[in-house]
Amino acid sequence: FTAKGNALYAIVVGAYPDRQVMLTSMASSLLEGTVTSVSLLGSNEAVNFTSDARGLRVRFPPVAPCEHAYTLKIMGLKMNPSLNTRDGNPPAESP
Repeated sequence: FTAKGNALYAIVVGAYPDRQVMLTSMASSLLEGTVTSVSLLGSNEAVNFTSDARGLRVRFPPVAPCEHAYTLKIMGLKMNPSLNTRDGNPPAESP
């Protein structure tokens, strides 16, 4: 996993999944927010998904967009605030 802005990216490595993938680390009880959309980078096909107490289930489109690794863009979760500042120093803590 990696994050940028309001997006969480899950990188799946290995053979292209021909069925659904279950991301158990994304069980709804462990998340802040609700998954509103999932897309597969490099693909224009819709990605079907469900999220529940067991995890995020994702059904990949039938055609792989590339070889080796596949990245899911997951939206809707509350992500950590950005720590980037103009001067490069961490933001000052609130009193």
